[in-house]
Amino acid sequence: MFVYWMMFLIPVLALASPMKTQPSLRKAGWWGLGVLFTLIMGLRHRVGADWFSYAYHYELTDNVPLREAILTSDIAYALLNWLCALIDGQIYLVNVICAIVVMHGLIFFARRQPVPWLVIVMAVPYYLIVVSMGYTRQGVAMAIEMMALYSLIDDRNVKKFAVQIVIAGLFHKSALVMLPIAMLVSTTNRGLTILWVVLFGGGVAGAMLVEYYEILWHTYIESDMESEGSGIRVAMNALPSIILLCYRQRLRLNEHEVRLWTWIAIFSLMCVPLVGLSSTAVDRVALYFMPIQFFVLSRIYLLFPARWQKLSLLGVAAMYGIVQWVWLVYSKYASMTWLPYQMFPFTD
Repeated sequence: MFVYWMMFLIPVLALASPMKTQPSLRKAGWWGLGVLFTLIMGLRHRVGADWFSYAYHYELTDNVPLREAILTSDIAYALLNWLCALIDGQIYLVNVICAIVVMHGLIFFARRQPVPWLVIVMAVPYYLIVVSMGYTRQGVAMAIEMMALYSLIDDRNVKKFAVQIVIAGLFHKSALVMLPIAMLVSTTNRGLTILWVVLFGGGVAGAMLVEYYEILWHTYIESDMESEGSGIRVAMNALPSIILLCYRQRLRLNEHEVRLWTWIAIFSLMCVPLVGLSSTAVDRVALYFMPIQFFVLSRIYLLFPARWQKLSLLGVAAMYGIVQWVWLVYSKYASMTWLPYQMFPFTD
């Protein structure tokens, strides 16, 4: 467990530190964090629920023509495996490249929030440890999505957002569920809004069906694992969604942020009653709404008097620490596939 707690405590210490550093030192700190976490995630050995599945995907792309390789998985991930196989990079090179994308997307998003280190704290227990180490393709897709969201917020560029989401979809097709968000944010026409809500709902349903059939394959062909704690994770999206909808005027948001995150909050809440239909499928789709946790809870201090603001941030960090502790100690899947942590080339 040491490695996982080290990942958690590094950003906690940065968050709690009263020291103000020079911009050059802050930049060096972000680079150091990115490199360290990339190596931990990228050089993991037999860690994660889908480790053997991904290792098998790599073998399928080794010594085969490209036209055959791209049929083994989502196109971008299959292509990455094929390219790494050309130079005998093994699954470790694939994972390192994916981890670079994950950390770039996360740090890109975090540094645009008022308390960036808290975003890293919140990301460690589930997004980095569980998703990016266990479900690599979706970890990459979510990293690209986090960058795409700021194409809408900062650049107001719908086309750029769409291209980025399509690229995310080439790593995991469920990411395409985010495409209609751009239209919902960019239109004020009620009729078009209804149309895009319907399309978004259809996209969610389609993504859930894709996930459902992938889960059937994974469950009955590759393993017997099912989702664990999906209701809690969906609820963790619901809490900041409710906060946003109730207190958005106090969170100091601009017009574009309000429109984007209001829609994400609404769809996050819509996932709650769907958990009973297919918990794992909803869990995987709701992953793309997870950035609302980072966005809202990094602003939670704005809801408190000045003397309580620091404590409110540490309270959020403590909550995520409890989440990580419960998962590491009580999850049977953590003990089966995440513990002990092993790192290439220091393996048994």
